[in-house]
Amino acid sequence: MNAGRKDEEITIQARTLSTDRIGGVAESWATYVTLWAMIKGASGSDARKADAHETVNLFEVTTYYDSTITAEGHRILWGDRVLEMIGSPRRLGRADMVMTCAERRGPQ
Repeated sequence: MNAGRKDEEITIQARTLSTDRIGGVAESWATYVTLWAMIKGASGSDARKADAHETVNLFEVTTYYDSTITAEGHRILWGDRVLEMIGSPRRLGRADMVMTCAERRGPQ
């Protein structure tokens, strides 16, 4: 199965949580792997809540299959954009996987 042309460079980042001396938790992100991907816009929406405006854009990201990538502990950098994985990556054929991702812009 041909999943399409992978001509966008993405970076999968892994989340690390660390505890400081007084019990606070800090979140940080580090590069896990850099891959080529095909990215297609899925949809977008606007939400307004109490004087705040947030735009959510959905994307389908197709890349090479890697069973160690999960939505729980990873996110995608695409240039200067941060994409949050929604649900688990789905296997596509023998060599690829597709991830539904959300980009959130505005107050959060």
